[in-house]
Amino acid sequence: MDNMQNMDNILSSESDKENDPEENYRNAIKLLFHNANGRKKAEYFNTPREATEAFYGYMFGEHIAANESDKLFAPSKYDDANAEIKGNDSSSQFYDYISGYREAASLLIMNALIKGDTRTKDELIFPICFLYHQYIELTLKDLYLYYSNDSEEEKDKFIKKTNHKLIHVWNEKIVPMIKPLFVEESEINEFNLIESYINEFNNLDSDSFVFRYPIDKSRTLYHKTSQKINLPALMEKMESQVEDFFAYTSAHLDIYKMRNDVNNYRIKALECIENEKYDEAVQLYNKALELKRRWNGDEHSDVIFLYIEIASIYTMQDKSTEALDFLSKALDISIRINNSVFLSTIYQHMGMNESMQKNYLKALELYEKSMEYAEEDDSYAINTYLYAARVGHTLKDFLKAKKYYEKAMFLSNKILGSNHIESVNLSKEIESFNNNKAD
Repeated sequence: MDNMQNMDNILSSESDKENDPEENYRNAIKLLFHNANGRKKAEYFNTPREATEAFYGYMFGEHIAANESDKLFAPSKYDDANAEIKGNDSSSQFYDYISGYREAASLLIMNALIKGDTRTKDELIFPICFLYHQYIELTLKDLYLYYSNDSEEEKDKFIKKTNHKLIHVWNEKIVPMIKPLFVEESEINEFNLIESYINEFNNLDSDSFVFRYPIDKSRTLYHKTSQKINLPALMEKMESQVEDFFAYTSAHLDIYKMRNDVNNYRIKALECIENEKYDEAVQLYNKALELKRRWNGDEHSDVIFLYIEIASIYTMQDKSTEALDFLSKALDISIRINNSVFLSTIYQHMGMNESMQKNYLKALELYEKSMEYAEEDDSYAINTYLYAARVGHTLKDFLKAKKYYEKAMFLSNKILGSNHIESVNLSKEIESFNNNKAD
């Protein structure tokens, strides 16, 4: 019988008490205890605390008995008893630290409230506040280190200088970086609210010592007057308002970072093309493409555009097979999203590469497909007609060649003007064609 059936059976057997939250909590713990210890009948517990202690007492007993090591930090043979500190992964560790401090603080609050006695709440308030302070500190530093455009040297200097001061990181680095994200009145109000929380933390514990030690280095008490703190309200603000704010901020900064990284890759790729470092250019474009696909999915115009740009680099190197491979990927997406501009461009590029391979009939077919999707008075279509005319000439299909030369000339005069250098050169090419088409 699976967990859901067990839960249904337990809760249905207590239907007369189904509106009692404490009773449902006991029943849930009974189910956990039953699943963990199938050899014994689940016990009935009178309070949530009793049920929790029984369950964890059993689980700890099993795992402690199975631990053959005399070390503090040793693994268990039971995977569900092990926690893992992931090595050599700064992004994962930052997330685990941040999430761990926040969740630990909230769990301590829940534990204090379940126990209910004043002593537990008064003892746990110190680690609770320290953990929430550490959560905010690491989140702010993570935002700065990951999204800031500062150099690595500048980041090192700032982190060393700021120590644990939340307000320094917030005012000097985070506010200039994220405040432009908050433009609507409701967003500005949210920003101001979180800023007030950070100021409140700073006023209460500016150096992250107040909740770690009862006294400072001169043995003066940090807390000279009593203060009461609403634990449920504190947890609600940290878990919803603060966490939601940081999630919103990270999501928007991710988009800006992605766009910035893509633009940088493209700029560097163009520099490589100018220096004829084509392989490096392709690598950079592929990095940009990977980012775009990750963030926007495959069916996005930027993804199509990058496929075309990579294909163009292969075309420059006379690597038409590789170019056609990337153009085919762009074509599939353009057909799915029915983008006529891209379809016209892709078919033209495919025609060029088929022509390079001397597949002239296929090239002419593709140029004509490009014409079908070309917009009226599209300057890009001038070259499509011109390339089709040249292929027609090569195939000695002079009627088609003449037809497409005339369309190219008409568009060039209309869009660029008859005196434009391209119109003048095209006119000369057509004159040469007319004089030599019989050859």
